[in-house]
Amino acid sequence: MIDFDPYAAEMDRIIDAWLPLTFAVNSINRSMGQPDLYPFVLAPAVIWKLTFIHERIHAVSAEHSSDSEHNAIRAIVAGLRRAVGSPQSTT
Repeated sequence: MIDFDPYAAEMDRIIDAWLPLTFAVNSINRSMGQPDLYPFVLAPAVIWKLTFIHERIHAVSAEHSSDSEHNAIRAIVAGLRRAVGSPQSTT
């Protein structure tokens, strides 16, 4: 059962869910006389490459989101510092 978001999960959890899923789908196809839907074996080197890519995507996403948050805070502070819309002093 896949009860998690694969975009946010660690790669080991994705692989743990992926292998039984492909086995089940291939079994269904074979029972109907069809070829395997997923005829590939995930070799350790392939899993390593997929993990590397998955981690790079998450690292870039995290950098962009923190930059976006930082930029948003800077914009809010800059907007608060502007005198436009502020009551003018009468002294």
